Amino acid sequence: MAPRPPRKRSHNFNNTGSASFKRTAMINMHNEKLFRYGLKALFSKYEVDPRVSDPIGGMIFAKGSRNSIEDAKDYVDDKVREGLIGDRVAADIYDLLDRYGTWR
Repeated sequence: MAPRPPRKRSHNFNNTGSASFKRTAMINMHNEKLFRYGLKALFSKYEVDPRVSDPIGGMIFAKGSRNSIEDAKDYVDDKVREGLIGDRVAADIYDLLDRYGTWR
């Protein structure tokens, strides 16, 4: 009986771990509604003005789900420096981002 031919390599054999393909922490899209609900509850807990919280919440979700959680945290830092949200709100947002994050 002849020996079996070698197995064919998968299509992404060379792409795993290279500089162009690094995994980053992003928001888990399966829990999108839970994340948005938690963010709205957090803003209402600290009585952030809805005219401010709605756009900030949307940008946090957009940056966290498309770019990375680190970009979303940088955006929150910018808003703290601008004085739109407080330090305690930012700390809770960081916890929320970490809780709903996944590696993609």
